[in-house]
Amino acid sequence: MALAAFIIGIPMFFEVGLIMLLPLIFTIARKLEDSNTIKGSAYIAIGVPVIAALCTMHGMVPPHPGPLISVNQFGANIGLTMIYGMICAIPTIIIAGPLYGKFITPRLSVKPE
Repeated sequence: MALAAFIIGIPMFFEVGLIMLLPLIFTIARKLEDSNTIKGSAYIAIGVPVIAALCTMHGMVPPHPGPLISVNQFGANIGLTMIYGMICAIPTIIIAGPLYGKFITPRLSVKPE
């Protein structure tokens, strides 16, 4: 799911990507909850990597507002900024998404109504 959010997060803002991915997150999490394959909440296990990827892409990679303002302010090359942003974003997404998701999932219990 982090990979899907990474790809969707490149052209879309965080909010739009999250709204688009929420039905997919809930569908996959319900199926995982029914199969009892995850210790803890499947909603956390699926949602944390998605949110981490979307947040990271929104904060580090143009054409999002923050990186774009920085590019404009410093007169940087937008192509290089995208490349460097993705180079920094990939390990950040891996650590903040699936790895942290596996750590926090057994410790939280979330059941949507």
